[in-house]
Amino acid sequence: MLDYSAYIKSRKSFLKLKDDKQKGRLAHTFLVEAKDGDLAFAYAKMMAKIIIGESEISNNKIDKDIHPDVKVFGVQKKFTADDASEIVSDVLVLPFEGESKVYIIANAEAMNEESQNKLLKTLEEPPHSSYFIMAARTEKTLLQTVISRSKKVLVEEPTESEIEALLGWAGHKGEGAKVASICSAGDASKALKMVESNSFVKLYDNVLEMFRTMNSSRDILRFIQKFSGRDFVIGDFLTIVESIAMDLVYIISHADKLLLNRHRLSELKVIASGFSPSALSKILKECFDFRESLYYNVNMTPALDGFLLKFVEVKVKCKK
Repeated sequence: MLDYSAYIKSRKSFLKLKDDKQKGRLAHTFLVEAKDGDLAFAYAKMMAKIIIGESEISNNKIDKDIHPDVKVFGVQKKFTADDASEIVSDVLVLPFEGESKVYIIANAEAMNEESQNKLLKTLEEPPHSSYFIMAARTEKTLLQTVISRSKKVLVEEPTESEIEALLGWAGHKGEGAKVASICSAGDASKALKMVESNSFVKLYDNVLEMFRTMNSSRDILRFIQKFSGRDFVIGDFLTIVESIAMDLVYIISHADKLLLNRHRLSELKVIASGFSPSALSKILKECFDFRESLYYNVNMTPALDGFLLKFVEVKVKCKK
């Protein structure tokens, strides 16, 4: 897991929480939402430090999940109705080390209806010493009654440069980190998984080669072989195709300031000369259709074969 602490400390929403704590107007129930589940959880733990009262000893205990007044659920296993019952009982016990207790529910979007309903009364009328922080990727799976009892904190999505910096602090630098930050769509955890994969940069290079050299159906077999094997991730493939296609649109439109893959600008300009805006628009639509088909558990090999065939057809028919 990445170290998000420096990033979180610079967020306006986090500074506002610290100010609310100092002024004694901190809410008792929070819903922290971020596309990156690890970021949402890290944010929740840093909120717990504020609530408990920041000190080196206290912070270390919270980091190691051994603070007696900070209980974490939903990390190793899905939050259950039994966990909800445990919280409902535990709030009646006074804090051990200070004046406050914090209950963190990670991956809160996975809570079922029964476990949410068991928490409702406690969330509505929490003891003065108890605070609840639900960290979720989305609120869409949560009951409206739970959402209405919570103060929402939308964690700002990191930019590509911020994700690249987070990867750099974790020891991942160079083109792999740059490409992963571009293709992660604001999800630093996803970027970390990408950059830790030995096959990701190779996949990126293969997709660029596909745009550059795949011009007939005879080329499809060669690329099917490149896009096969245990390490191939169809989601990463489509994300890279989409990012390159969009950049080619920007280049053709003379909107270079919007480019994502700036580190490959010279190469992209050469590739752009072989595409029309119509071709790129259709390729992006094929990506969307392919993603939609994944929900229906299509057979991947013929589906990918079909995608590459349509890619070639579009490129040839709509050639500049």
